Amino acid sequence: MEDIYDRSKWPPADQNPLVLLLERGDEWYTNRELVSALGLTPNRAMISTGNPTFIRALGEGDTAVVSRGGYVYSDAIRAAHSGRGNNRLFSRRALVLAAMRTNTVNAAAFRDWLATSIAEDFANG
Repeated sequence: MEDIYDRSKWPPADQNPLVLLLERGDEWYTNRELVSALGLTPNRAMISTGNPTFIRALGEGDTAVVSRGGYVYSDAIRAAHSGRGNNRLFSRRALVLAAMRTNTVNAAAFRDWLATSIAEDFANG
């Protein structure tokens, strides 16, 4: 098993896909973008029965499904939609929650970057 806390394996913040997604400033991110940035197996669904901690952490409005050309926002869509033929989207908050709960090199480096950024913001007033 890979040691995700080995800092020599961490990408610098300006090359970390999670940091880059957050700094991009989008309101919504696709499942594919989030899975890729986290460094997870391609084609993995962020919302699945195999990831109950992340599902419980999501709040109302953290997910959306693009269906029939429009967005469907709801806490209930997590259970109601299997994702087949729909593009699941995650909010900026959901991106941060996923990075906080995922054990990958990119996520560990993101958590360190986020903690450092918050600490510096408080120190600078």
